[in-house]
Amino acid sequence: MARPNVCRSRAYATLTSIATSLAPSASAAISDWARYQAAALSSGVVSSSVAGADGRVALVQATDAEIVPVAGYDATRSLAYVRFDGAPATVLDVTPQAAAEAWYLAQALLAAEAVGAIELALETSVAYAKERFTFGRAIGSYQAVKHELVEILRRLENARSLMYYTGWAAQDAPEELPVAASAFRLVAGEAYDHAARTQISVHGGIGATWEHDAPLYFRRAQLAKRLLGGAGDAADRVADELFAQARAAAAAA
Repeated sequence: MARPNVCRSRAYATLTSIATSLAPSASAAISDWARYQAAALSSGVVSSSVAGADGRVALVQATDAEIVPVAGYDATRSLAYVRFDGAPATVLDVTPQAAAEAWYLAQALLAAEAVGAIELALETSVAYAKERFTFGRAIGSYQAVKHELVEILRRLENARSLMYYTGWAAQDAPEELPVAASAFRLVAGEAYDHAARTQISVHGGIGATWEHDAPLYFRRAQLAKRLLGGAGDAADRVADELFAQARAAAAAA
């Protein structure tokens, strides 16, 4: 069975490429931004973009930062505390809009990783449900198992549709990117959590042991919901947009 890292997107490499393509405007030493803590989501990161409290964005080389590895809940994802106290940096000429777009891009890429993981979890669960027999029948023939697997598929297709919407918004309707990326992050995260739990349930006893990779998917799903500020803000942004649309419709009636 494929482990969660197989479906990991190149989100942070992509963000680094975007950051380094921006024109630098000045050099600085990040001392006012001391004790900044961030998640280093790949042990191969060579540079990192840092957003300061004053809205400036700077590029810092990993060799100039203090990186302390963390033994996290999800052992398949590399995490660390990163401290940029006095680290030399290149201040980037980034507008507030570009910085916001990068943030929503990160949200969307994290959600896209979840879509890949859900696909693998569903594929693995369906295959096992076909080959595992009990009382002379494949467990996949039982209605309760069927319903759970179909629910994974339903949530997966919802998330995939939002993935396409987010990609379109980023390209053709940037004013819709915040709500699109937020909805994608929220729906994909919930779908991943459900898929990981169902995968364990379908596999029975072995699904809850380290003899199988199913627990790794569950741990990845729980951590993913808490990265980049968590999914709470995403839910709030979606709710605000829906209420705004309802108020506008009521006013126009």
